[in-house]
Amino acid sequence: MSFRMRHLLLLIFLSLISTFEANAIDRNSEQILHYKVLVNEEEKGHLEARIIRASEEDFSISLVTKLNVFFLNIISDIRLEYSKGVLVSASSTKHINGVRTEHTEVKRVNGGLHVTGSEIDDLKITTPVTFSVGRLYHDEPTGFKTILSERLGSNVEVHSIGYRSYELKQPDGTRNYFFYKDGVCMEMQTRMRGRKVRFILI
Repeated sequence: MSFRMRHLLLLIFLSLISTFEANAIDRNSEQILHYKVLVNEEEKGHLEARIIRASEEDFSISLVTKLNVFFLNIISDIRLEYSKGVLVSASSTKHINGVRTEHTEVKRVNGGLHVTGSEIDDLKITTPVTFSVGRLYHDEPTGFKTILSERLGSNVEVHSIGYRSYELKQPDGTRNYFFYKDGVCMEMQTRMRGRKVRFILI
């Protein structure tokens, strides 16, 4: 085999490897969003919102919030997984000063979702869940009126209040406001014990 032919085969081989690696990266892209948390405009913690996408319809998300407020160390950890555009599992835990105060788990069982938790009797969801609260930082809830709360194990109301702005209403009356740019949440606003809380994308 001539030098020119060996050189050509080597270039083809390297090109194929590069293409394969690029496709692998595209199929498993990771995006991490960092938010600072302000309570009455004082920085009190942060949220790391991470998504790993194998495709547009197959992805996993983790949301870890750490707050130091009201003499409390609060850690909230929400994780969810979607396959073929449908939620297949989720978990939500909250720890205050090292003690777990609440937890919820969602698992796919017999074609539906089985929900258990500290504040939830065993519950089965039979309709496919295509959008849930845990997606709100990475995806805009365009066209949805209700979405599943992984923490509560039930649907909550969501509706548009303006251009790329949404209100999420929880059963206890708490209202969260999400503001988007290019499909990503730039800011979330809510209230905690009468104080204004803002999650701002860094």
